Amino acid sequence: MADIKNEEVDIFYVFDKLKEFFKKLNVLIFRGINFIKSKWIIIFALIIAGAAFGYYESNTTEKEKKATVLLRINFDSANYVYTSIELLNEKVSQQDNSFLSNIGFKNDIPEIKSMEITPIINLKEIIEKYEVNDRNFEAVIKNIDFTTEDEEIQLSDLFNSEYKYHKLEIELTNDGNKETLSKIIDFLNNNELLQQFKEVTNRDILEHVENNKETISQINKVLDTYTSNESLQSPSSQIYVVDKNFSINNIIEKKIELQQETESLNQFLVYSKEIVVMVNQPNITKLKKGFSDNKTIFYPLVLVFTFLFLAFIRFSYISFRNKALLAEAEYNK
Repeated sequence: MADIKNEEVDIFYVFDKLKEFFKKLNVLIFRGINFIKSKWIIIFALIIAGAAFGYYESNTTEKEKKATVLLRINFDSANYVYTSIELLNEKVSQQDNSFLSNIGFKNDIPEIKSMEITPIINLKEIIEKYEVNDRNFEAVIKNIDFTTEDEEIQLSDLFNSEYKYHKLEIELTNDGNKETLSKIIDFLNNNELLQQFKEVTNRDILEHVENNKETISQINKVLDTYTSNESLQSPSSQIYVVDKNFSINNIIEKKIELQQETESLNQFLVYSKEIVVMVNQPNITKLKKGFSDNKTIFYPLVLVFTFLFLAFIRFSYISFRNKALLAEAEYNK
């Protein structure tokens, strides 16, 4: 019974303390409202001043912008492109105006803040480059640490040069525009050795395509001759092939293979006009950093909050001082 009574006393004590706390809170809120009402002119002036200053700064401060560019990198030159992006980032951070102006950027006016390039991971592209029983591919796959946290990083680091498509994220200054993006692409394509390699490769591919078309034409003639039950003419006009004991299926399969290869080569030629090709038409958008970026609202709130906070500090100081003086007076009695 004694324990039950003690528990009841404890509960009533807690309730009394809560009532006392809420009474003090109500008094404090009431005093705060009265204070705001008495100082409404100052608060209104702070709101107007903060909004005006925020509007002025929003229209005069440089706004950072961003753009995302989808790149296709040809001729196994991904490592060169990644190194070039690192170099350009370094020159931008060092504000090397001489280097930047030499590659077409504005002199003494920064256009770029930073850049980051990452591969668009597609394992199908990697697998297609290896044969089914390729032991090199098997060894590489075994050495990848497939964890949920760093799988993409592991794969991108390992196969950077193997991916065709990459995403270039660019932070621009207020002076950056679409011409800036074109200058970056021109800088990446400005490599004499790779340009020569591009020309040789494209020429060889065109010849390969023509050879494939000629071979397909010859296969068509063979098939036409086969179906008409005639002798097969050899490359020499004086010799004829009369033996038709060959696999027609192999010839048809070869034709399909050549057609597929020709289609793939033609698709490559569409994108192979440059080392780095900008696939999309990127939009330049302003970077939003959150609520603080809206200065016409942010600054008035900061000024009003600062004023109220300082008023609360002053009120707390006066209250503590009065209590201390009262306690000292009672002590002296």
